[in-house]
Amino acid sequence: MAYPKIAQHDVNDSTLNITSMSISNPTSDSFSLKQTQVIGSGSSFHPRIYAFDAAVSLLGAAVPFAAVHVPGVKSKDGAELVIEQTVDLSNGSAFGDYATAVMLNDEVSLNIYGKPGLKQGGLPKNTVTYNKTVTMKGTFRSSGLSGSEFESILTRTN
Repeated sequence: MAYPKIAQHDVNDSTLNITSMSISNPTSDSFSLKQTQVIGSGSSFHPRIYAFDAAVSLLGAAVPFAAVHVPGVKSKDGAELVIEQTVDLSNGSAFGDYATAVMLNDEVSLNIYGKPGLKQGGLPKNTVTYNKTVTMKGTFRSSGLSGSEFESILTRTN
């Protein structure tokens, strides 16, 4: 059946753009995340992508730093996803590497990986592999922050 191959191809060809993100209320094992993402797709198909858990890591990292629950969405060019949740850290050291990369670089690349269900019209539900690299803006160098301000931002609350 061609449907699973077409579905995977369209997922592979899609893009994901993080248009805003804030991390607040950090603890030793979690943080609050509010993020807006926009899907880019040139496909003529607009399937329903079911909610799924995505492993998030720095590009090239050996382990993810968190799992984020991605809400379901009807896939079409310009579709907006808003994620607002408390995220449990799966690896505090990997999250520290991410935080450092965000603070010290103009851009940071993340890998987002999961296996959502996808359904197009009357066709059966299919599982696809979502494996995207997303590049987001860093904050430190472009913001003019100093080293002492950097330390204040990373102060944890328990």
